[in-house]
Amino acid sequence: IGTANCSTFIFYTTILIPQLKEHSLLMRNVIQFLDHPSLIEDSQINSKKKTVDQNIAHKIRLEHVTFYYEGSHRPAINDVSLCICEGDKIAFAGENGAGKTTLLKLILRIYDPQEGRLYLDDIPYTEYDVHSLRNSIGVMLQNYDPFCFTIEENITQKNVLSEDEDTRAEEVVRSTKLDQKIDQLPMRLKTVIGREFDENGTDFSGGETEKLGIASVFYGNRGTIVMDEPSAHLDPNTAAFLYQQIMLFARNKTLILVSHQLYSMKEMDCIYFLLFFF
Repeated sequence: IGTANCSTFIFYTTILIPQLKEHSLLMRNVIQFLDHPSLIEDSQINSKKKTVDQNIAHKIRLEHVTFYYEGSHRPAINDVSLCICEGDKIAFAGENGAGKTTLLKLILRIYDPQEGRLYLDDIPYTEYDVHSLRNSIGVMLQNYDPFCFTIEENITQKNVLSEDEDTRAEEVVRSTKLDQKIDQLPMRLKTVIGREFDENGTDFSGGETEKLGIASVFYGNRGTIVMDEPSAHLDPNTAAFLYQQIMLFARNKTLILVSHQLYSMKEMDCIYFLLFFF
């Protein structure tokens, strides 16, 4: 065997083939995820489902809701009933594992409960188009992670903006103090987040990422807002400022917040404290 052929053989057997195997395993996981059947009914099956107005606040009611995660014999949520009226500002507080995030996921209809029902404006959740229902809520879940797109695309979820949309993007950037980061970047809002696909991209700290998530919710301007620990990585002064901005933004909206920081709840209409039972 020649030297060149030997080098090629070593390259394939020691470098390329293991990489292909690793990537094929990754793609297998992606394909399995995409092929996984949804436990929530597909709205396309029934075109008569109701749609939700994204621009107004809505009333959300839970009636004797119980939810188990698959494989668990202990309910994550057990017989919960509550009513969140239009424009209410409510917070979920309590111990880790008590079900705060699970409640949010039920409200977002990521899951359906095994027992009980949820209602939007006194109509069962199941009568609404699931995509319309989810799109009517501005969401920032715990451990928000941006896409490797531009800052602008992460905020707006759009590729091309009109002049008014571009102005709106700049406004929400300033309202969350994200401009302190963006003004230092040559491409400003056109800068890609991360360096995986663009060597000129930028990395965001945990606190900057949370500002980005809040800015995206502000830009979406939905009538109902759900936020799960939106300031876990922010210093107290910045967090206090952003909570003031959130309350100002949500003054005519329904706001549902999860937080361990008591000062973030002082302006809430109601605080639900959840306990963890073994």
